[in-house]
Amino acid sequence: MGCNIRHQLLVTQRSLRCNLYMFSSAKASWSAPTSCFGDKTWAYPSGGFWMPFESHIRHSHNAVVCGGMTHWLAAYQPVGGPRKYHTFNVSVDTGHVSLTEVSIPLVKGLYGWPILCVGVEGTLLLFNVHNKASVPCLDIWTRRAGSDAESETFWLHVGVFDLKSPKEKWCAEKIRVWLGKKSGTLFILDKSCHAHKLDTETGAMEDVTGLFRDSLCINAVPIEIDWPTLFLSRLA
Repeated sequence: MGCNIRHQLLVTQRSLRCNLYMFSSAKASWSAPTSCFGDKTWAYPSGGFWMPFESHIRHSHNAVVCGGMTHWLAAYQPVGGPRKYHTFNVSVDTGHVSLTEVSIPLVKGLYGWPILCVGVEGTLLLFNVHNKASVPCLDIWTRRAGSDAESETFWLHVGVFDLKSPKEKWCAEKIRVWLGKKSGTLFILDKSCHAHKLDTETGAMEDVTGLFRDSLCINAVPIEIDWPTLFLSRLA
């Protein structure tokens, strides 16, 4: 990487309030803290806002960058009421913070929390893996904007797949989901290290467990690499 490339780092701090700090290479300093949820309380597991950042999380996506905005998935749990999910949004350029309710029915199920991702076309996606007749089921939603600038965004249900393992049964305690942003391929890994590949366009599912010979673990880190581009850059 060249030394003229600028970068920004966003960090959230959790306590009774959730604060955002921004670091920019252009200024070489940290910003003053910005409250993520205003006067709303950060209080997990009690009533209030929280983010699913715990170490036992079932997926590897904490924040995604899409259209000049950084998005986290946040949940609001009122005491005695139903949980509501939101996207916590931060403008990369201005640092402006906003909350947008995800107006679709989502339930944290056996396989973990809903997952924010960025699709091949640069759209914001939400994956939700839940149990359906003892079979893991994947719902895919995409965020759409209205026809004019004042219209609110909405979520469109674009796909549903039964995750039927070709060879092995799922170990239901943990399932991790990784999306290739360039390829549209979804890799799914369960606690027993059974790995499967899902084409999110066709729904075709392939067992790739044998490629790893049980050497993967639930904490493996995925990296998407464009090998031809990488090789050409090394030859230049």
